[in-house]
Amino acid sequence: MKKWQIFSKICAPICKGIATSCAILVFMDYWNMVEQPLILLSDDQLHPLSVFLSKINSGEISLAFAVAVIYMVLPMMVFLYGEEYLTPQKDPKTEEIEEPKPKQRMVLSKKEEEVIKLLRLFEKEERAEVHDLIGKIYNLKREKLRAKKK
Repeated sequence: MKKWQIFSKICAPICKGIATSCAILVFMDYWNMVEQPLILLSDDQLHPLSVFLSKINSGEISLAFAVAVIYMVLPMMVFLYGEEYLTPQKDPKTEEIEEPKPKQRMVLSKKEEEVIKLLRLFEKEERAEVHDLIGKIYNLKREKLRAKKK
């Protein structure tokens, strides 16, 4: 396989979500620019909608809300177009969304469980319970050594 085929068949499908989210964020950044057009454009007729919206916010509220609704139409369309790449994909065989598998809980020995409890109690600084757990751990170790001798 050529390098371009590897990229187009393996890397590109994996990166669709990343590329889509980057494209949406970059679009939103450029769409919401206010300072740059004010600095770079001297003619008020060339200012984008974001500059107009920032100017009328102090004036009429009803006009500001109407312009804000119109202003949000294009970003919503961009988001809805890229939404399929941002959400979990359905498995074509079962038509169900793939759920992440839960982590399996490790099986711990009694001694390990007691040590974990001891560490948690050290964090809480409960000294009497820490002393009792140290005694339990010591007794578990003694029982294990006696079992080995027999």
